[in-house]
Amino acid sequence: MMNRLFLVCPDCYMEQPIREKFGENSFFLTALGTAFDLSEFKLMEEINQFIRREDVKEIYLVNDSQCTFIKSALANEVRFDTKAEKILLDICNSDDLIKDIRDQELKSKKISESNVYRLAYELMESAILGMKISEGEINLKGLIYNRKDKTFQTLRLDLNA
Repeated sequence: MMNRLFLVCPDCYMEQPIREKFGENSFFLTALGTAFDLSEFKLMEEINQFIRREDVKEIYLVNDSQCTFIKSALANEVRFDTKAEKILLDICNSDDLIKDIRDQELKSKKISESNVYRLAYELMESAILGMKISEGEINLKGLIYNRKDKTFQTLRLDLNA
């Protein structure tokens, strides 16, 4: 069985649907809004040690398009003064394509996708895990969860761009 590490938001309660789809060999690392700060060397070092110890072969970056923190960014709110809110609000306000979308559900999905792409880029740029990903030792995947119909949409992560 292949061990997988899922980076998720603890407020979205995605662990059960993920285990139902991907099996019990699923591990979770959480950050509010799935807005990890992967520039912290200590965090990356601990993730790397965990990946080695548990023989993780796939890392999934997962966002729920109905995430409370994404909804706050949509409303241009910072309710808890967290790093997650600031990162997601920045994504919402700095991407012209997202700003131009009127449909709130589609806008929420696009913010989720942008956050997953941001995380993928940061992982690829990290000295500790970037090499393992680029050499195929670890597969990096992106998912958007839709809690309304309990489905996962796979995102194509172009890691060579």
